[in-house]
Amino acid sequence: MEKNRLAGRDVPRIYPIYVDNPQFDARSSNISAKGLSITSEQLFALLREALTDNLPDNSERFMILTRLATLEKAKGYTFLRHYSSFIAGAASHMAVVAPFVPGLTSILIRA
Repeated sequence: MEKNRLAGRDVPRIYPIYVDNPQFDARSSNISAKGLSITSEQLFALLREALTDNLPDNSERFMILTRLATLEKAKGYTFLRHYSSFIAGAASHMAVVAPFVPGLTSILIRA
């Protein structure tokens, strides 16, 4: 873990993630930067788990998880709209969301 100077918290190292490579394990502490990829279903499940584990149980967490569910179902142009909505809603929790942004972006590029 690296120290996040702004937030004063430990944050995971961020690697590019290419969705749909079964060799990637986000829970592993021994992750190399080459050949990382997972399925979109795995990415959303890991992100949902990270949000559930790290956000307080309140209406904000419910709203963020609802936006994540909507984003997961989105296709094509609507993915961009829902991606923007999800990121805006989760902005104050980027320490949790940041490791998943490269994976979400790889879906965004293909959408």
